[in-house]
Order: sequence, then structure tokens, then C-alpha cells
Amino acid sequence: MVKIGTNQLSVAVIGAGAAGLVATRELLCEGHHVTAFEQNDNVGGIWDYQEECETEDLLGRNPNRRHVHSSMYSSLRTNLPRQIMSFSDFPFIPEVMGDRSHDSRRFPSHTEVQAWLEVFAAKFHLRPHIKFNSQIVSLRPITSAAANSNSQMPASVKTAPRWKLTVQTAASKHAAQRAGQAPCATETNSTKSQAKPADPAASSPTAGNYSLAADVRVSLEASSEPAEADDLASHHPDSNRFHSRHAINKPTWSRHDATSNGCNSRSSDQHTQSSDQHTQSFDQHTQSSDQHTQSSDQHTHAHSSHTQPYSEQQNSADSRHAAISQSGPSGCTEYDFDAVVVCVGNYHQPNLPEIKGMDDFKGLQMHAHNYRSSSMFAGMQVIVVGASFSGEELARAIADVASHVFHSARSFQESTPRDNITRVAMLTELSSDGVALFQDGTQIANIDAVIYCTGYQYAYPFLEGTGLVTSHDMRVDPLWQHIFPPNVAPTLAFVGLIWKSLRNPQFELQSKLVARVLSGRAQLPSRLQMVQEVADFYQQLVDCGVPVRYTHNQTNIMPVNQWSYNAKLAEICGPDVPKQPDWLQALYAATSVHIVGRPDSFRDEWGPQEIAVYDIADKFCTQMMQELRDHNA
Repeated sequence: MVKIGTNQLSVAVIGAGAAGLVATRELLCEGHHVTAFEQNDNVGGIWDYQEECETEDLLGRNPNRRHVHSSMYSSLRTNLPRQIMSFSDFPFIPEVMGDRSHDSRRFPSHTEVQAWLEVFAAKFHLRPHIKFNSQIVSLRPITSAAANSNSQMPASVKTAPRWKLTVQTAASKHAAQRAGQAPCATETNSTKSQAKPADPAASSPTAGNYSLAADVRVSLEASSEPAEADDLASHHPDSNRFHSRHAINKPTWSRHDATSNGCNSRSSDQHTQSSDQHTQSFDQHTQSSDQHTQSSDQHTHAHSSHTQPYSEQQNSADSRHAAISQSGPSGCTEYDFDAVVVCVGNYHQPNLPEIKGMDDFKGLQMHAHNYRSSSMFAGMQVIVVGASFSGEELARAIADVASHVFHSARSFQESTPRDNITRVAMLTELSSDGVALFQDGTQIANIDAVIYCTGYQYAYPFLEGTGLVTSHDMRVDPLWQHIFPPNVAPTLAFVGLIWKSLRNPQFELQSKLVARVLSGRAQLPSRLQMVQEVADFYQQLVDCGVPVRYTHNQTNIMPVNQWSYNAKLAEICGPDVPKQPDWLQALYAATSVHIVGRPDSFRDEWGPQEIAVYDIADKFCTQMMQELRDHNA
């Protein structure tokens, strides 16, 4: 039986990629009332392959460009064996996928990953909880839940803010544009409407009243530290005003039983939904380290401004299972939730180095985000900037068709490049006549194209103006354990910021922690302790000479690696959440060594050491599959 926490909240999940899906599952299993919002028309996130790219801005510099979320390219295969991409109770093996599996290789195509995520969503009945084609325009804190009469609610939730989401669907956005209206203006007069769960037919109505603050002011000046020793609340956005017209409504909301979501279901395959026929995908563009280094201590922020308490101006009535939606003239809809989990991914906002003459260069330039195929580089002289995994992969792929590839980075792996790949220093300047200048003084003429494999920035445009977190030099600040902003914890959480780690297992652990903290089954430190721990972590990075941009990196050489981090999350979750098995770390380590030693063939050629670890992983996944079958028997 699934153990349900005492506190059940209405929770929004932003994104339905791998992180959003497992977050939705964990929240439902904990008994929360969940609605996920996905901007595309299918689950999968970055694995949901899109052939189109941002053709009008291949560098991704214009914030008003037409955005394409996927960073996939057509030939991509995973750079990790499928077994270690599994969730703890749902292995990534063909036997689990049935007829949805079309690539049984250990390192499968991106389409296989997408199919597995679709099967996962069907197995746990997640689609009814997802609103597709829904973009989050704005996320704002509203009244605190402190006046709620539910005595079982954790003190941290009572004193943390609730949240208003402004959402625009693709259809409403197009309708507004046809009518000549601005996209989703949140300050327009709006009409009231009932909020409904993602699947109205599957819900039973629960009435609830509450009033919104007419004019909630969030200020830096503060009230005093809350009396409860375990308080996590306190919220300090800069002195913005959040306007919401007074509204009283009796919304319809669903009290879903956790067992109906596959958490404890004995007939979980009865409601499997057919998947879309679009070709799906993932791009595992590993974050590149090829940005200009800045000293860590230059950007270590003082956290005093992030510790001011949430200034509660108006109380609200009991509304644990309620959400209010309001439809404005431009088609935006507003929802109120007790908590929000942000799962938007890290691979959609390009990060670019500062290259002198970039605007003067007349050849082709693009960021790896918009790379789909090497064919456009046939016969060219190409510079590939960046030597993390995507840089190495794309340099080799482009070299298959290009005249010559100049691979530019500060440092390289010890692998041997191909004959038509020349490793060069960092690119520093481009000229209009196709000459490239490098950091060591080398000049190369007749350059036709430059592709930047230089990583991605964290971007949360829907939080702009709140002052809740900042994103600078690839650090989202402040976040306790890369998840909770201390000032509004635990009702705002981020899942999936960490890179250079096994992402799917880590998504699951982070999601378990968020779900359990919201229900009261797990406890976080006090607000002040979380703030201090964030500051201590930043100082640890400085002491170890780690640049700011590696804040969310968890390679084994980092002060806190993924294995110790994951073990801590499991411990906080509770004794029923086991630490990750030893074979997971062993297979990850063996794969990492194998990639460097055989960059062209590591996916299909293995030595005795790799095969021995694969055998252990296969046995574990087979056992996991049998437990799934027994559970459904």
C-alpha cells in the first residue's frame, strides 16, 4: 500500500518531460491533487523530437523569437545505457514497453526514450492530469495559507504563499492574435469561471470558498521571524505589487484517490492510452564548460535579501483542493494552487560565448539547440566551439560530411580526433571575410560555418519581476539542495536543474522529497538553516576553485557529487526510500571511461568489464519488471 501523507494540496507541475512526469506521479502517489501544464501537444519534453528549428534566429539571441523547445537532432542515440535511465520501479527495457519498443539496443535512439516515457505516462494514468498546449505566462505568489483551519498542515506550508498561474493555450493565443490583442495580458479585466481538473469526467466535485487578496503587497521589510522552529516560510520578492481582483468562487476540483493513478493499482493497464504518431525524441546536449570563466567569489551572493518573511496582508479561507480560473479577453486563464513544482528542463535557452565580430561574420552560425542534421555542412570548413559531450558528438558527425572541422575549446578529452578534425584553442574573433582568430594567436581563413556547443542558460520568464530567484552564469540562486528557494519553501520547488548526473533517477528522488515535504511526511530544515546551508555550499565551491557556472554540476570531481547528494535526499525522504544500488554507480563509471576510450564505438563495442556490469544491471531490471507484473497480477 502507498502511504499517504496527512496533508493533501492542490499542486501545479510546469512541464511534462521526464522530470514533470515523475513529479506528477510522485505527487499523486502522495495523495496531492495535481494538474500539470505542458506547452507542447505530447509528453516527453526535450525527448519529443521536433524537426523544425528556430530558423529566423539560429543563435537563439532574440528573446522574442518563435521558440522551439526541443534541442534534439535526428541521429541522436543516448550516451548512457538504457538500464541506468530507469526509474526505481519502472525499468527502461523493451520487455516493459511491449510493442512500443522498436530499438532494443543498450544505447537506443531518442525515439525509444520518447516511447518509454509515453508508456510510463500511460502506466500511471498521468495524461488525464496534464493540460497540453498550455504555456505558463506568469507565476506569482499570493496570500499565505497561515489562516487555514487544517491543524494537520505542516507549519512550513501554513506560512508559505499560495500561487497564481497565468496560462495561455495555443488556441487562445492564436485567437488573440487574430483579434489584434496582446498575448495574455494579465492585468485586464477578467470574467470568472470555474476551475476544473485536467480530466473533468474523472472527478467528483468538491466545493470550496476563498477570497483572493485585492492588493497583495510583498515587501522586503518584513515581519519578524516566525515562532515555529521548523518554519520554512518567509518570502521576500522585491517590492512589486501583485494585483488580483477580488473574486469569490466555488470551483470544482477532484479528490483523486492515489490508487487510481497506478500507485497501488491492480489493473493499471486498463486505461493505457494510445500515443501520438509523431516521431519523438531527446537531446542530451550535455552542458558545455566552454564559456568564459569568471571567478566564483565574484558572484557569490549575500543571502540576507532572500531571508525576509512573506508579508501577509490578507487571509484566505480553507481552499486546500480548490483552484480559481479567470478567462480574460485575450484568452489567458488564471489558476490558484497551494504549491508549484517547476520542471521545465535545462536545454532550450542557448548560452553563447562573447566572440568579437560575431555579428560581422557572413557565414552560417548556429547554436547546437538548432542542429538537426549534419547534411547542411557538406563540403564546408566548420568551427565547432565547445568540447563537452555535444561538442564531441557534433564535431564527429559534421566531420563525416565537411571538408574540415576545427574543434575549438579550452581543453579536450583524451580521445583521438579524426583525420579531418583539428583541435584548436578558444575562438576569440570572427571577421566578415571568413577569417577566425583563436586565443593562442592562430588564424584560419575560409571559414564557412560556426556551431556553438556551449551549453544552455536556466530561464524562467514566468518568474520575472518576482525577485524569488535569480539566474546568472548558470546558477539559479538561492536554492536549497538545488530544489527549494528558502524564502518560499516548500510551496515552490524546482526539479531537474542538476547536470552531469543520472537525471531520471535523480528526478525521481527530488520529486519524492517535494511530494513528502508538502504532505508532511518529510521535514526540511528551518528557513534560516537552509539559507546558511546555501551560503556554506557556495563558499565550498569558492574554496575548491569551482566557477559559478558549475554550481549545479555534479561530476565526481565536484565537492558534492551526485551519489552523496542522492543519498542525502533518500535519507530525508524516509527509511522506505532506499539508497541507489551499487551497480548504478559502477555502470555509470564504466560508461564514462568507455566514452573517452572509444568515442566512435562505445555504444556498440564493449569489453569484459562493461559486459559484467551490464549483466548485473540486466538482472536488476528483470527483477524490477517481475515485481511490476506481480503487482498487477
